Amino acid sequence: MAKLIVFPGDPLARYYHKGEVKERYWNPGALFDEVHAISLCDEDIEPELVQAFAGDARFLIHPIGRPNLLNFRAIRARALAVATEVDPDLIKGHGALAMGYFAAYCGIELSRPSVVALHSDYSIYRTFRAAGASAWSRCLYQTAYRLTGMEHFTLRRATAVTCAYEFPARHARWAGSPRIEVIYNRVDIDRFKPLAGEPGQPLRVLTVGNHIPGKEPSAIIGAVRDLPVELTVVGKGPLTSRLQALVRDLGIENKVRFVKAVPNASIHEYYQSHDLFCISIRYPGVCIPVLEAMASGLPIVTNQPLWESAPEVVGDRAEIVANTSRGFAGGIRKYLDYPECIAAEGKNNRTRVEAIDGRVMEEREAALFGELIEREREER
Repeated sequence: MAKLIVFPGDPLARYYHKGEVKERYWNPGALFDEVHAISLCDEDIEPELVQAFAGDARFLIHPIGRPNLLNFRAIRARALAVATEVDPDLIKGHGALAMGYFAAYCGIELSRPSVVALHSDYSIYRTFRAAGASAWSRCLYQTAYRLTGMEHFTLRRATAVTCAYEFPARHARWAGSPRIEVIYNRVDIDRFKPLAGEPGQPLRVLTVGNHIPGKEPSAIIGAVRDLPVELTVVGKGPLTSRLQALVRDLGIENKVRFVKAVPNASIHEYYQSHDLFCISIRYPGVCIPVLEAMASGLPIVTNQPLWESAPEVVGDRAEIVANTSRGFAGGIRKYLDYPECIAAEGKNNRTRVEAIDGRVMEEREAALFGELIEREREER
């Protein structure tokens, strides 16, 4: 019986309420018979509500408390106690901070392979540049891990580090990770397939993402004020109320619709019912909504990313604009003036994203896990 332990990036309840429960996310290729999530919180959600994460495997959640400076060793001991009792074949942790550290630590203590998954950039400088002063707590937290050597321990002692896009691989190489694999976030291109139909009248524009500094769509909202388009804003966060106030101040309530959360199982319907995808993001790499929009055959309007010459994956196939209302207005206007570009560019985006189809990425992750497990068994 194959068992996986995973240290999720957030409590499972948070994934559930954000609509981010994905099929077999922690059981690629149905490799495991049991999946155990060690959750860094005092109390978490019922496993049945997030069973899809484990596919058909038995899914158990073990809340062990939230670590801080005073209880860190005690929480680490609880994590190791749970891991010892489960006796997993592989341990996975999300991120280079606490979750990844516990995965690498338990892997060493139990002589089991560990995988640390990086889904974001871990540069303190770039985080401040992208998000501003609002990121101070995260940067302080990350600085503590770096100064104590825990971040380097995590990335050097994990058996492998997987990166959700190319940019975090730079950080893993800097830290001296022994094995780095780029495995893009899984997008089911069969589900996110384009639907036949002509562009809507008025043009239907979609943006998807968390409303946090560095990702908020205020420039996109400002761009539609004087354009004959309809904008759907999917997402929520600490800046949502400010964005809604901006819509009221601009007097465009009749053309902007907010949707706070959409379950992953039905998010494809939003892409399929729109003509154009816009995203304002200062962080490097490629986020899941861009991949989903490409798979859905939508043209992409986005800003020039910091520290990169072009957005990853979509690259030169995106309409790249200044990260201002005027910039996005110009990008959207192109598709109003030349509607024939919508189908042509959408088809090109779909073709490009097919190379990283979710099934291919799932197979790559399952193959990596299987290889690490088999190697460890041979060494016993």
